[in-house]
Amino acid sequence: MENITIEKVLSIFKRNIKFIIFLSIVGFAVGLIYVLTVFKPMYQSTAKILIKDVSQPGIITQMGTVNSLSPLARNSNPALTQMEILTSGILSDKVWQEISSKYKFKDDPRIGSQLMRKSIKVQNPVGTDIIEVTASWQDPVIAKDIANCFVTAYMNSNIDNSKKSIVQSKGSIDSQLNDAESNLAAIREKIKYFRQTNSTVDIASETQNVVAQISTLENRYSDILSSARSEANKVNTLSAQIGMDVKKAIDGVAIGHNPNLLALENRLGDAQEELASLSTKYAPTHPAFVALNSRINQIKTEFAEQIKETIGKNIDDNELVISDPVRTSIMQDLVNSEAAYRGFLAQSKVLKSAINSLESKKSMMPNKQFILANLTQQEASWTNIVDTLKAHQVEANIMESEIVSNISLIDAPRTPMFPAFPSRSQVILLFTLFGFLLSLASSLMIYLVKDSYDDLDNLSDELQTPILGVIPWLDKQTYSDPESLIAIDETASYYSLAYQNIISSFRVKGCNSGIKTLTFTSTEFSKSRSTILMNIAYGLSKAGQSVIVVDADFRTPSVHKEFRLFTDDKFNLGELLSNIKKEVEENGEFNWKYLSYFTHEVPEARNLFILPNNSNISDPYEYLHSASFNLLMHKLKEQYDWILLDTPPALAVSDAVTVGSYTDSVVLITGLDTTKSTIKKVHRLFNNYHLPIFGIVARERQTQEASSSNRYLKQMISRMMPEEDVLIQK
Repeated sequence: MENITIEKVLSIFKRNIKFIIFLSIVGFAVGLIYVLTVFKPMYQSTAKILIKDVSQPGIITQMGTVNSLSPLARNSNPALTQMEILTSGILSDKVWQEISSKYKFKDDPRIGSQLMRKSIKVQNPVGTDIIEVTASWQDPVIAKDIANCFVTAYMNSNIDNSKKSIVQSKGSIDSQLNDAESNLAAIREKIKYFRQTNSTVDIASETQNVVAQISTLENRYSDILSSARSEANKVNTLSAQIGMDVKKAIDGVAIGHNPNLLALENRLGDAQEELASLSTKYAPTHPAFVALNSRINQIKTEFAEQIKETIGKNIDDNELVISDPVRTSIMQDLVNSEAAYRGFLAQSKVLKSAINSLESKKSMMPNKQFILANLTQQEASWTNIVDTLKAHQVEANIMESEIVSNISLIDAPRTPMFPAFPSRSQVILLFTLFGFLLSLASSLMIYLVKDSYDDLDNLSDELQTPILGVIPWLDKQTYSDPESLIAIDETASYYSLAYQNIISSFRVKGCNSGIKTLTFTSTEFSKSRSTILMNIAYGLSKAGQSVIVVDADFRTPSVHKEFRLFTDDKFNLGELLSNIKKEVEENGEFNWKYLSYFTHEVPEARNLFILPNNSNISDPYEYLHSASFNLLMHKLKEQYDWILLDTPPALAVSDAVTVGSYTDSVVLITGLDTTKSTIKKVHRLFNNYHLPIFGIVARERQTQEASSSNRYLKQMISRMMPEEDVLIQK
C-alpha cells in the first residue's frame, strides 16, 4: 500500500480542484432545488413536566408463605416509565381526535395516530426528574397545540390511573389482612402447646450449663493425657536403664511370683476407675474425691513394699537376678510409673465417655431451641404483617379521598418563532458540504484505485531516479506509415525539441557521473524503444562524440531495420561474438581490426555507428553470458565515447539484467500509462541485481488531444523532411 502523506493528499486535492469545485456546485444546486420543491421546514414546541412521585404509597403482597410481604416496587428510573406512557398509542389516539377535530383533518384515525406518535419526541435530561415533550409540525401553531394536547391528556390519564391503583390496593389489603390474622392465631396456639409440654425446661440455661461441664471435662481430659504421656516416657527411660522390658520385669519377676502384687494391682485399677468417675461429677476439693485419692496413695505404698520384698530373689525360670540397691530403686520407680500410667489411662476412658454423653445432650438443645425460635419468629412476622396491613388500610382510605396528580407542568408549550434545524439555508449548506466532502473522498479514492501515475514526479519518486525527458505520443498509424519520417534536426518541430532536451540531459549527467555505456530497456512490449534509442544516439553524435549502437536484442532484433541496413548473416553481433571466442581459444586474443567489418556508419551522420544483429535466437544465453561479450564491451569502451545497447523489455526476459551487468547504468523507457505495479516490479528487479538506473525516458499519455495532434505532426514533418536521405524512421 502506497504511503500517503499530508503533502501528497494536498497535492491530489490541488490537481483535482476543478472536480472538487464542480461537485460542490452540484451539491449546492441540488440543495437549492430540494429546498424550493420538496423541503418544508419543521417547527418545534416544547413543554416541561416535573415528576413529583410516580408511585402511590401502598403495598400489594401475596401471603402464601411466611415473610412473603414485599413493598410496591418502584422503577429505578421513574422518568423512563412516564416517557413510555407519553408515547403510548392511547394518548396518541386521544390527541389525534382533538387535533383532527380542531383543524378538520380527514386522515384515517390509525394513520393520524401514527402521525401524532412520529411528531412527538420525549426525553429526560440526565440527572433530573423532568420530562421534555417536544412536538414537531410544519405549522408552528399546530406544533404548539399538539404538545399541549399530549401534556393535558397525560395529566388526566395519570389521575385516573392513580385512583384505579388505590381501589385495587384497598381490596388486596382487606383480603390479605384476613389471611394474616388467621395465620397469626394458629401460630400462637402452637407456641402455647410447646410451652406446656416443656414447662420445666429452660433451654438457654441448660445449654449454658452443659457447655460449661463439657469445657471442664475436656480440660481435665487434656491434663490426664498429658500426665499419661509423661509417665509413659518415664517408664521407657527406666526400662532402658535396667536393660529389660517393663512387662517382662514386672510380670515375670514380681507379679508372676507374688499373689499379693496381683491383688494390689487389681485394687489400684478399681480405685483409679472410681476416681475417674468421680472427676466427672465433683471438683478435686470434694471430700469424696480427697478420700479416694488418699486410698489410692495407700494402695501404691503397699504395692511398693511388696515389690521390695519380691525383688532380689533368684528366679530360675527367667534367669533374672536383681540384688544391687541401685537396680532395686530403679525397678521400684519403674513399677510405680507403670502403675500411674495405667491409672491415667483408666481415668481418660471414663472422662471421654462422660464428654461424649454431654455432647449428645448438647446436640439435642439446638433442635428444641430452633423449634421455639421458629415459632416465635413466625409469631413476630405475622404480628408485623397484621399491624402493617391495618396501617395501610387506614392510609388507603385517606388517600382515596385525597388523590392528586403526581406530575406538574413547569413550562407550558409556546408557539415557535423560527423553524427547527435544519432550516432552508442549513439544508443548502449541508448539500454543498456533502458535495465538497464527496469530491475530496472521490479524488482520494480515484488516486488510490488508479493504477497509473498522474505526473512525472510520481514516476520519478517511485523509481528514485530523474526524468531525462518526455517523448510526444504518435499513434500506431503514424508508426506504420513508411512515408512518415521525423527529422530531429528541424528545431521547429515540437518532437525535435523534446529529443533535444533528452540529449542535453544525457550529456550533463553523463559528464558529471563518468557514465558512457548504457543499456536501453522498456517496461512495455513496444517497438518504440528502438526508435527512441536511435534518435538519442544521433543527437549525441552531433556533438562530435563517437557513438555506437549495439543491438543486443537477440530475440527480436530491429535496429538494422530501423536504419534500413541490409546486413549479411556473417557480419552481425552473434557472429562477431563467435569469432572472438574462436580466435581467443586458438590464438589467445582477437584481432580487433576485424571489428570494422561488423560495424556500420550511419549515412549523413558522422560519429554514429551501428553493430547490428539479426540472429533471432530464442535463448541467447551462450552469447550474453560469454567472455567474448565482456571482451567486446571493454574494447568498445576504448574506441567510443558512448555505447548504447538495445535490449528486450525488462519484465519479458532477463536479457536486460544480463546486459546491464556489463554496462555502467540502465535507461528505462516507459509511458505514463504504464501501471504502478509494472513500474514497481521493474524497480524491484533492478534493485535485486544492484543495477543503477541512469534515468527515465517517458512517453506522453495517449490522450484524445495527443491523437488529434498527429495529423498536424504528419503534415509538418512531411514539409520539413529533406528530399534525399532520411536519418531516422518513426
